[in-house]
Amino acid sequence: MDAAFGQCPAEDDASRLQYQQCNKQSCPPLSGSGAVCRANIDLVIILDGSSRVGKTGFADAKDFVKAIVGSVARPRSGGPVGRVAVVLSGGPSTWDTYRQCLGLMNGGTRDSCGTEVATPLSDDHTATQLAVDGLHWPAAPAQYSAGSFAAAQSLLSEGGRDDAEQVVLVLASGRPLSSSRTAAAVAELRGIARVAWVVVAGSERKHTFNSMSLREAASWASQPVHANVLVSQSFADLKAPAKVADVVDSLCGGGAATR
Repeated sequence: MDAAFGQCPAEDDASRLQYQQCNKQSCPPLSGSGAVCRANIDLVIILDGSSRVGKTGFADAKDFVKAIVGSVARPRSGGPVGRVAVVLSGGPSTWDTYRQCLGLMNGGTRDSCGTEVATPLSDDHTATQLAVDGLHWPAAPAQYSAGSFAAAQSLLSEGGRDDAEQVVLVLASGRPLSSSRTAAAVAELRGIARVAWVVVAGSERKHTFNSMSLREAASWASQPVHANVLVSQSFADLKAPAKVADVVDSLCGGGAATR
């Protein structure tokens, strides 16, 4: 804007953007199998398979992912059932494969990043849950920026529906190998999808997701941050019905309900 007319802060600047609380009443108690997502959604879940997750933590994380997949149902207004894809983020196994992974867009492969697309976008949720069941813990360094985010972007760009909300849910247990590369990659991903993070504060290896990393997750998530960064103390806590309901409600907004 011309200097003669003053300056206009960015639309997400604190001086312009404000949030107010709404619907502050408590949610009704869960019954049956828990939360239901009735939003028209194309959801890509990125599952952290890094070494810091731990074998038991990875099993709990898979249970959480299966619960999220199972929550997606047909919108009350009719129309197609929401679709879900799952990407396993394993990370490169050596420095050579790490360098290859960084060159993913220039001839590298997702294999070098330790990334596995467990399922493409699908409304066959039973098949997706079975595919998640069959995933093995890679126990590799955490690396999202190339393989995992590139896979999510490809899945949504090539298979996303025009009339559905595009959402990427990242399940993370700690700081990635490169925060700067993660920031750049997720900024590109936010151009086509809402990006939400579920941060697990610890694992069976007692790794702590410190406050700096939480601030980073907040900077990588879509706005508003309070709806797109959720925290769990452990993977075991994450798969509890109440926590699953919190995540589903955050992902699906007004399209979420309880059975």
